[in-house]
Amino acid sequence: MRHRLLFVAAALGLRVTGAFAQQGAVLTQPPDADNQRAEVAQWIGLVKVDISYHSPRVHFQGRERTGHIYGELVPYGLYDEGFGPSRAAPWRAGANESTILTVSHDVMIEGKPLKAGSYALFLELAKSGPWTWILSNNPGWGAFQYDPKDVVLRASTTPQEATFTEFLTYGFDNRLPNSATAYLQWENKRVPLKIDVPNVNELYAQQMGKELRGWAGFSYQNWQAAAQFAADNKVMLDDALVWANKAIYEPFRNAARGREDFSTLSTKASVLRAMGHTKDADTLMERATRQFRPPAKPPLDLETFEGAAGGDRVIPTRYSADRFFAVATLPRGDTATFFLDTGSGSYVWEPYMPYLELSAVDTLVGASGAKSAVVPFPTLRPDNVLPPAVAQSPQGTRLIVYPVDPRARNTFAAWIGRTTQGQLGRNWFNGRVWTFDYPKRRLTLHEDGQAIDSRRGREVPFYFPVDSAGRRVGHTGSVDVVIDGDTVAMLMDTGATIWLKADALATVKDGGPSERATSHLPNWEYARLHERHPDWPVIEHADLWDGLSLIRVQHVSIAGYELGPTWFSVLRGPATPPDGPPNAPAWMKRQGGTVGGSLLRNFVMTLDYPRGVVRLEKP
Repeated sequence: MRHRLLFVAAALGLRVTGAFAQQGAVLTQPPDADNQRAEVAQWIGLVKVDISYHSPRVHFQGRERTGHIYGELVPYGLYDEGFGPSRAAPWRAGANESTILTVSHDVMIEGKPLKAGSYALFLELAKSGPWTWILSNNPGWGAFQYDPKDVVLRASTTPQEATFTEFLTYGFDNRLPNSATAYLQWENKRVPLKIDVPNVNELYAQQMGKELRGWAGFSYQNWQAAAQFAADNKVMLDDALVWANKAIYEPFRNAARGREDFSTLSTKASVLRAMGHTKDADTLMERATRQFRPPAKPPLDLETFEGAAGGDRVIPTRYSADRFFAVATLPRGDTATFFLDTGSGSYVWEPYMPYLELSAVDTLVGASGAKSAVVPFPTLRPDNVLPPAVAQSPQGTRLIVYPVDPRARNTFAAWIGRTTQGQLGRNWFNGRVWTFDYPKRRLTLHEDGQAIDSRRGREVPFYFPVDSAGRRVGHTGSVDVVIDGDTVAMLMDTGATIWLKADALATVKDGGPSERATSHLPNWEYARLHERHPDWPVIEHADLWDGLSLIRVQHVSIAGYELGPTWFSVLRGPATPPDGPPNAPAWMKRQGGTVGGSLLRNFVMTLDYPRGVVRLEKP
């Protein structure tokens, strides 16, 4: 009551003096009517949207106000609150002080443009028909100073029936890469407000341009990634052409070298094509294909297989940022590179089918009914040591044809389509015994399938999906990982990859590249860890393309080996653990996340698919 008297006195022009005025001027007291202050924020790409408000409740001082909020406590239309200059004002869409909407960049509100800034947010109710959101550039105090001349935007909206909500609450849903819907929910109504960022990709490109002027500009890969992103999304193409040339020739004068290869030239061709210079793009791609076709001889960093133990076969591989790539030799002597991913399927990228001398021979119908073209395993040179897949799945020994486009927006597809001809996954690994020697960068196939000496290292179960009779029905295995005391069954995923932004790289400070192996944490485990340990470092939106966050977990162990502290990327998903299918085994009810090269880099790891065992040894 004291605050209200002070406000009324000031509004009437009365002089407030003495101890009463001094107390009101300097003391911070609880909000009127216990309408607690609240705030909610949502990122739409790089755009931050923030709503700050005071939150009234339905039941107040023992009064039952259900059914008496809209049209009674909050009148329809414009009304006179009895104080201040405004005699016809809308509802402040909250309580006490004005509700404030802040946007960091220009946006569209219900299809209407709004400049970056902070605005008082009001709502005009109607007994029937749409309600009206009103944004004013005069924050004022509540609606007392509301003046129509300060209004910058009006937007009609249709209120929706909603589940009962005691406290007035703002939130966001329908969250997409370039839009989100803010909403007010109180009592039995929800009132939406659509917010769009039509230039979200241009904002990303602008941010990349700024980052390239700093530490990120020392890496030709970052110039190339920025150019490819701009080309994929047809934004800032003049800048993109400069970036593509920087990647090829000179990212940073006298400090960093560019690289002219098939990948960087194809990125420049993508930019030219996006600019409409199709002839120049085709000419450049012809040159890239002619000049940089895969070498006939394996590169120097391939592992050799001479001297392997009896029954063992060392697979020719390339190793990059804690991930393995198998190299096959084709009959004509050229080589083909395949990404190795125990957590996914086996594919050939469609643009490389002529290079691999393949053509689609059949159609595979997946569990969801989706159809995919499949091809046989490529014909390789007789002395090649890369084995075909095994026929123990619906896919059999075949590879699924995947329409990877190096110019696609999806970064993983674009990157993998520029660096490999395909991927070998679960149906290639299944039914065999493999040893990934990360320290020596060597992959060995134990061809006779004999179990490995369990006296070396430590063994843990390798879980697979099973049917009601306990028969294995899938080839994607999981292993138990203890994370801060929680045991989580995590997918074995040797191909898990992330692309860190420049600021994330500067925070991680491990000297590694942007594109690297990772291990994924399920969102529900992240939520538990963040609640328990709010002091553990978190990097929001650390991933360049998917926006994944990172958390540095202090306590991690596999098979009794302590691995923490280590960074995990956080998968999107529910904030509570999944229940799993009916009658699912216990491990499936705590399944989530993946174990990748970031956790495995110091191990010699054997995956024994026939026995369902993982053996880990630290040299």
